[in-house]
Amino acid sequence: MRNRTKSGWLVAVALLSACGAKQTSSQAPPQPAVGDTVETPEPPTPTVEEVLNEYRSSAEWKQSEAAFKEIMRHYVHGESIQLTDSELSDDFEAFSTLSEQDVNDFVSTQSCLDGMTDAVGTYYSVNTMHQRHDGFVAQPSPHPLTGSGADHAHAVFSANMLMQRTEISHDKPLPARAAMPGAHFANWQAIADTMTDRAKFDALFLFLDRTQSSAVFAVTSKLDWGSKVSGQVFVAPELHNGQVFSPALFSTYIFKKDDAAKYSVFVIISASAQGVPTTPYAGLIENKEAMYKSKTGFSFTYLSTNENLLDYRFIMESEAPLSFDLRITTAYPAHPQSPYLTINSKFTPIATDQKVERYLKSKVTRLLLMVRKGALMRDLIKVYYPKSSAAQLWVDVGALSKSTGFAAKLKAAGLDLAVDVFARDVWLEKPRISAAGVDAAGDLQFRAIDQPACN
Repeated sequence: MRNRTKSGWLVAVALLSACGAKQTSSQAPPQPAVGDTVETPEPPTPTVEEVLNEYRSSAEWKQSEAAFKEIMRHYVHGESIQLTDSELSDDFEAFSTLSEQDVNDFVSTQSCLDGMTDAVGTYYSVNTMHQRHDGFVAQPSPHPLTGSGADHAHAVFSANMLMQRTEISHDKPLPARAAMPGAHFANWQAIADTMTDRAKFDALFLFLDRTQSSAVFAVTSKLDWGSKVSGQVFVAPELHNGQVFSPALFSTYIFKKDDAAKYSVFVIISASAQGVPTTPYAGLIENKEAMYKSKTGFSFTYLSTNENLLDYRFIMESEAPLSFDLRITTAYPAHPQSPYLTINSKFTPIATDQKVERYLKSKVTRLLLMVRKGALMRDLIKVYYPKSSAAQLWVDVGALSKSTGFAAKLKAAGLDLAVDVFARDVWLEKPRISAAGVDAAGDLQFRAIDQPACN
């Protein structure tokens, strides 16, 4: 009996299996007829991160990354700024994923910030015209430059910075950026102490002319810093995630003896490329000096030394609206009367509109400012050191973006890659060398050039 039951179950299972097989067979998709098109499933769309993972170990990635780090270390930030390899790797990855839209938005925002004509703005556009008129170029040039030759180098470029204005006084604190660790003035009292103590004044400000420093101190030491003096400070604001890139200029202070007076004293504090304060300069707004005489005290670029001479002047254009110019020249110690570089910075109040917001919050502002400086340094190196192998770095940095498939795969992932970012034109007049006696007047003298119009 048990055997028959077992046999019955086996038959039932066999029948069910047969039915199942038959049913499955009837549900199978029909075979395509001869001549029908067979559709192949599309491969999944890659993400940007997947594309980067594919290339991170490639020879092109390593070549571009190594070149980028060298450019940043030696030619953008300088040897005195210690950047970690991890920081530079992060910057390189951001550089490698710059989109064309990123670059276009930056150029549109940074090149033209709308001005104000009837108010004291919170933010100021600083349009800086750099004019190189070096009449002492040696071929080949020494490093750093010393003004040891007789050929002439000429170049012009213009750049915009953003500065934030803050009212300050004995009862209005300095903004955090102005009083950051390492700043010369941690608070208002530090300013007052420096301006009224001759030893501190002389230790901080590098006047080369004792008569000039005495004339300035004679005014600052008599001001009532404890209750009446007030002022404004202009400092580069923090960008996305607290980033800062403020090459050459950290802050500018202007002071008046009381609320009813005109501004009479100024202080300029220079900066490294990372916005770290370096050398301070002081002077009187109304004075008989053509230029105050000092020295850089800091190697601003790969080409310069901390012993180069620096003359400066403050020119008040208007107090309503508040706008002014800073004029700076630098010269080789061997040629104090013939500066090789003239920089004119025009401070203009701007509307606090969406452009300012985009400038501050954009993830790429600092990066593209660094790339722009890198492009400037590349072209100057080509002029002063035409046989230098360093120029190859700017070729190597493009190896990844030009490698087979990289840009196309990123585009498939939704990122339209910006290529040849270092190659974008940044000059009003590209660097050139002319031999001694050829076009000498144009090369040796500063020429008034209008700032580019804001379109």
